[in-house]
Amino acid sequence: MKKKILLIPLALLLAISLVATGCAAPAPAPAPKPAPPKEVVWKMNAFRPATQMEIPYMQLACDEIYERTNGRLKIDIYPGLSLGHDRSTWLRDIKAGVIDISCIYNAYTAGEEPSFTVGEMPQIWRSREQGLLAANAFFSFKKKVYKEVWGGEMVGMGTILEGGRENIFTKGKVIRSIDDMQGLKIRTPGGRYKELFTELGVAPQSLALGDVYMAMKTGVIDGLRTGSGTVNQIKLYEVADQAVKLGSWGALSQDLVVSDRVWDELPADLQEIVRDVWKRWGEGMFAHVIHCPYVDDLYWQKRNEAEGMTYGKMPEEELAKIRKVALKILAAWAEKEGGRPLEAYEIIKPFVVAQTEPGVPVMFSK
Repeated sequence: MKKKILLIPLALLLAISLVATGCAAPAPAPAPKPAPPKEVVWKMNAFRPATQMEIPYMQLACDEIYERTNGRLKIDIYPGLSLGHDRSTWLRDIKAGVIDISCIYNAYTAGEEPSFTVGEMPQIWRSREQGLLAANAFFSFKKKVYKEVWGGEMVGMGTILEGGRENIFTKGKVIRSIDDMQGLKIRTPGGRYKELFTELGVAPQSLALGDVYMAMKTGVIDGLRTGSGTVNQIKLYEVADQAVKLGSWGALSQDLVVSDRVWDELPADLQEIVRDVWKRWGEGMFAHVIHCPYVDDLYWQKRNEAEGMTYGKMPEEELAKIRKVALKILAAWAEKEGGRPLEAYEIIKPFVVAQTEPGVPVMFSK
């Protein structure tokens, strides 16, 4: 018993001695640092080739998203449909979740969502500004359809950066009226382009762009409908020497759509950053086209003229006739389709109907 009593004071003295000499009990180990947030990587399906200026603009937006999310979200762009997905199924691919994010060109959605193609009807616009105003009014409709029908979140809307007007290029044939186009074999896109040019008395031809040069050289076709930049890039000035300017390009809308599969997994703070960046990306593209609508077109026109090509313009009275035919085709199509195509037509109708007569000033007129 005495031995136990003596041990207690000894232990107490030892503890006091350790404190006095500064030998405190060891501190608890620090808590492990939380693991950094996992980087999310999206693959973007982009239809424009890497050589087109839209791709660098998209890359700037992707870089900003990566920076503002502190590396938590990275978007890799695959231009020219290099992910291997076909544009004929890109809405179904978004719905199935096999594409993370896609840049969807509205003109190519006819087989899946015809309502999105309403604003792309050729030759109904007197200016790109007019078409873009209609596209802006169309945004809420498309956002709802993407979400409810195609399982995607529309985070932005841009446009193809083409300025100026559509043209018809020919060899030795001067066109200044609808009568001048009668019976000509003109390479055009399909769909309502084909319907319009058929109605105007042209014999539309379906031909891959890579085959146009030789077809023009050998007289298989009389001309083609395209832009001045395309003609210069494929050196068509070597086999065509006449160009006539038609009406303006349409809205040429490009929608940025994220599959719900990946969108729903993204934290809310990152969702807001994605929306903000792509919203400003779209506004920037619209501003480029609205404030510099003919810069690109004029640049390529001058280069083609330096190669010997002569440009002319279809008189406004003739363009008004073309617009009237185009609008009649569009209205009849929308009425026949009904449903969402008709609803979409009613949205853009106020922006186009009042502009079909010559002399009506365009919106955002310069």
